[in-house]
Amino acid sequence: EMPFPGKQKLRGEIAGKQADSEFQEYLTVRLSVVARLKQAYHELHHATTAIAFTVRYQELLQSILRVSEARYATGKSAQQDIFKAQTQFSIFQAQLLRYQQEQRSKRIQINELLDRPLGGIIEAPLDVDAGEMPATLEQMLARARATAPVLLRERNNIERSELSANLARKDYYPDYTLSAGYFNQGAMPPMFQFRVDFKLPAYF
Repeated sequence: EMPFPGKQKLRGEIAGKQADSEFQEYLTVRLSVVARLKQAYHELHHATTAIAFTVRYQELLQSILRVSEARYATGKSAQQDIFKAQTQFSIFQAQLLRYQQEQRSKRIQINELLDRPLGGIIEAPLDVDAGEMPATLEQMLARARATAPVLLRERNNIERSELSANLARKDYYPDYTLSAGYFNQGAMPPMFQFRVDFKLPAYF
């Protein structure tokens, strides 16, 4: 049995577009994971730096608090100076707890994205040099429009739909069957048979 000429080619092109779409879907997921990983590491670095500066400010406030208490004991400072330092210290303590919680959360997120044990410790340096931009914003946007996996996937889906429509139109043409036979007639001359059958859809 042979399909009408052109049907097999269209089926192959449709399968190729489907495979390309699946590959672009894989690239889209991979790109998303990398982007989330970079963002999580950046936020981890921010939280780590904020913790270091908050601890430094708390140490400075403790020194100021000790000086204020000594001056208050000698009558050279008002009690409200001590209250102000204590209040500010409490504010920094609340910020420190928030930054520490964010740091733990980002470590868990990074380990999850990397498929590592959730208890793993990931250290982020306090000082990170900013890298140079490889291109201008307009160039990066143009490249994204030309090579973004999600756009390529949708383009493949559109082309696959067009090929499927062409295949549907081809289905109006009948498939055909080629057959041949040899018959041994004994004392009579042998007989050969060649035959071509066409399948006509009932809706014709």
